[in-house]
Amino acid sequence: MKKGRDVKLETIPLKNGRSLIASYSFAKTDSDDWAVYLLESGAGFLYANRTELAELVGAETARQLNFLVINKPGLYPDGVDTEEFERSFIRQRRVDDAVTALKVIVPQNHKIHLIGYSEGAYIAPQVARLDPRVKSVTMIGGGTRGWLSEELNNANGREKAVCAKKIREIFANPTPERKWNGFTYATWYSYRGDSTLHALKQL
Repeated sequence: MKKGRDVKLETIPLKNGRSLIASYSFAKTDSDDWAVYLLESGAGFLYANRTELAELVGAETARQLNFLVINKPGLYPDGVDTEEFERSFIRQRRVDDAVTALKVIVPQNHKIHLIGYSEGAYIAPQVARLDPRVKSVTMIGGGTRGWLSEELNNANGREKAVCAKKIREIFANPTPERKWNGFTYATWYSYRGDSTLHALKQL
């Protein structure tokens, strides 16, 4: 990896013939610390822009960090491969994909500071458990309960019965062919448990 301040892109091969594009940039001076950003569920392709890092952690801290954005499979600079995106939108796949990207990009003796937003926040503690180089986890806009529990909890009045019925359908047939509220049944089912909370307790 050639050092410099420019943003670099690297294609990371994944299981099942999939891949993702990692975007990264180096700190101005040599640094062994990496801020690693895990994206939300509906994100578009992101570059490891130094200005964005400064907005996340402050300008002074940003100067001391290398920055890695782990884009989701199917997200490309020029668009989205919907089929690959949907195949990869399963909790354990997202965790495994992030761990693979960390192994490829971040040198073995460096330190990692995970920043997860929304869906990225849900998986960040699980990723941290699988890579001992992770020294801190920041969760933004994500909870610790399963997504279906959150949906049921947030429903009110008549919505609760409709929501409960939909959850029973998802548990009965967690298929990638059907969707509810923008996500496939398979995706909802994969985020059903309290894995975030369990992983946090074990860190």
